[in-house]
Amino acid sequence: MALVAATSAPVSASAGALVQRASNRRDSSTFASSLFPSSRKSLESNAVFSQQRQNAAVNKALTVRANAGDAAAAQTAAATSLMMEVDKDSFYPELEKAAAADKLVVLDMYTQWCGPCKLLAPKVEALAEEMPDVVFMKLDCNQNNKPLAKGLGVRSVPTFKLFRNLAQVDEVQGAKYDLLVEKITKHR
Repeated sequence: MALVAATSAPVSASAGALVQRASNRRDSSTFASSLFPSSRKSLESNAVFSQQRQNAAVNKALTVRANAGDAAAAQTAAATSLMMEVDKDSFYPELEKAAAADKLVVLDMYTQWCGPCKLLAPKVEALAEEMPDVVFMKLDCNQNNKPLAKGLGVRSVPTFKLFRNLAQVDEVQGAKYDLLVEKITKHR
C-alpha cells in the first residue's frame, strides 16, 4: 500500500503541473497536444481536412456560378457572334479565304476549362464587333483539335496568333488583352 501511495503522488503532481501549464495557454489544442503528443497530429489533420472541405465548397460554388455564366454567355454568343469557330478541318480553308481578301486573322486558342479564357472571351467578342475588317476565329484546343494546336505551337491557353497572307505575323500568350489590342492595331 505504501508503494502505491508513493508512486501516485508524483503522478498527480506531474499531471497537476501539466494542467497548470496548459491553463496558462490560450489554445486548447496546445493543451491537448501537451497531454497527448499523438493528438497533435490528429488535430492538425482535422484542421487540414476542414480547410480542404471549405476549399471544396468554395470551388463548387464558383463552378456553379461559372456554369450559370457560361450558359448565359453561350446564349448571347449564339445570338450575335462575329467570331468564327474553326476546327482542324476548317481552319486552313478559312485562313486561305481571309488571305485572298487581304484581311488580318486573329486566332483565339482556348479550352472549355480555362478560367482566363472565359474571362477574356466577352472582351474579344466586343473587339470583333469593333473591328469588322479583321477576321476573328476561335479554336477549342480539345483532343479533336490537338494535332492542329500542336502544329501551331500552342503551349498554353489562351494563346492568340495573328496571321496575314497565310503567315503568322505575331502572337500573344496569356490573358493580356491590352497587348492583344496593341498587336492587332499594329498589323491591321
